Amino acid sequence: HYAAGSLYAFTFSEYLEGLICTALELATGAKPPPAGGLDSEYVLTSVRYLLEEHVLPNCCRGEVLDFRYTLANSATLSEAIDVIRPLIDPLYDKYADMPIRVVSGKPGMGFSLRNFLEMCQEASLVGAQLSHVQVKTVFVNSLQISTDADAARKPLLNRNEFQEAICRIAYRYDASKDP
Repeated sequence: HYAAGSLYAFTFSEYLEGLICTALELATGAKPPPAGGLDSEYVLTSVRYLLEEHVLPNCCRGEVLDFRYTLANSATLSEAIDVIRPLIDPLYDKYADMPIRVVSGKPGMGFSLRNFLEMCQEASLVGAQLSHVQVKTVFVNSLQISTDADAARKPLLNRNEFQEAICRIAYRYDASKDP
């Protein structure tokens, strides 16, 4: 995975270790470990409690594929994208600065999360309209990940994914919040 092992990412084993440590710290406050020390039953019960009581209730469904399906199958939206493409393409060209391999196998430029946030901030969308978390969610939800894709794919938007991200931003945009 891109950035695995870096300062800004976790490997899966590091994630599991963090999950177990957090579960044990949370559980220790509620119920101390058995007198004989930690056993697998106590650890599993602690992790189950963390997941069921703290993680899962705060999860929400992203509707990633439903949005993409609607976008791909709507003639009206396709026509609208065709109309605004002359505005979107120069925007992509302005901010896309990371090398990626496009579908044809030829090198191209990709759009990073940092640049996506910068673009949204320059457009005054962050704050009044969207939070940083919402912008990041739009970016991540626009990445088209498949099981047969290259495992080392960098999290960069290609041109089509960028168009999807713009549509996701427009979907979240609330004109009534404009000054």
